[in-house]
Amino acid sequence: MKSYGFRRRLRNNFTASQTSVLERVFEETTHYPDYATFAQISKQLKLPISRIQVWFQNRRAKFRRNSSNGQHNSRV
Repeated sequence: MKSYGFRRRLRNNFTASQTSVLERVFEETTHYPDYATFAQISKQLKLPISRIQVWFQNRRAKFRRNSSNGQHNSRV
């Protein structure tokens, strides 16, 4: 395979403790944390803010997907 001078970013595998902290913040606070919250989580988990922002984007998408499925199934 030829290299064209760019590399893909390696996928982040969150540890169980990191995931539990992120899930707790998602459940206990707003689903849209502010920058200060991102910075605090980033410092605590030793992860870049950008990775935490993407995690929240993906988690909100999962939440919407699951909540819309639940509403749809309740009508049937």
